[in-house]
Amino acid sequence: MDLVLEYLDHYVMPGEGSPFDWTVSDKQVDQFRERVPVVSPEFKVGDMPLFDNWLLHRTNRRPGMNVTCYAIEPWFFAASVFPIGRIAMKA
Repeated sequence: MDLVLEYLDHYVMPGEGSPFDWTVSDKQVDQFRERVPVVSPEFKVGDMPLFDNWLLHRTNRRPGMNVTCYAIEPWFFAASVFPIGRIAMKA
């Protein structure tokens, strides 16, 4: 995973060359890299990174990454702002 280490207070929209309409392009990440660190932590089995919606991140694409990894992506909402049409999991 690549993490752009700059506090953002806005969403970064996909730019020219983005492979999908919901992801940033390599060019955009390189532009960030010119002024702030972009890091690629190496996680081990059981590691659990936590971050909010302002941390720009993407799947890392290093050569040799050929092992399938799985993740669970939970989203947490206060009851007052829970998305309409979604089903809440209750403990």
